[in-house]
Amino acid sequence: MIYYKYNDEMYYIEAQHIDSIKRDEEGNLILDNLTDIRPPDGLYRAKFTGTEWVETGEPSVPDIETIKDEYIINTHSMLDNTLKTPMEWEGKSYTITKEKQLLLAALISLNPTHVEWNATGEESVVWTHKALIALAKAIYKFVKPFVKAQQKAELGIKNAESIDDINKVMDEYKITIGEVTC
Repeated sequence: MIYYKYNDEMYYIEAQHIDSIKRDEEGNLILDNLTDIRPPDGLYRAKFTGTEWVETGEPSVPDIETIKDEYIINTHSMLDNTLKTPMEWEGKSYTITKEKQLLLAALISLNPTHVEWNATGEESVVWTHKALIALAKAIYKFVKPFVKAQQKAELGIKNAESIDDINKVMDEYKITIGEVTC
């Protein structure tokens, strides 16, 4: 999920991926100067009213670093969307979102004696620790090319010197994600 940051004068600053937003001690997002309402992509600077974005009359020309940051956030969102598609393994379908991967990793590290896990759309059943590790390895093998493609795109964007360079990186990333999913 993407949030949109604004400064103390309520002017749009940047988009931020949910993973980059600070959390309090209980794990709740700290949404100071952030909203989930997308600002307009117009020619004028956007200002947040508290309920909506309005375009001021000032031209909106973001610098290259701001553009890079937004495209990097976009690559993370594209990765998240890709991971929403379940993975097929041993004749069953498994959810591979970041949240499910973290939960699986936690279960494996705790090594409890009784663990339940489920295939997509099925009831939970008891799994052995060895079977959970096998599933985790299969997920890693499946997810790794997507993560590597996102990392390559992020580095390419960081090293880009122009919007054209950024667009070339993004085009390659979109093709790579498409090739990996085929």
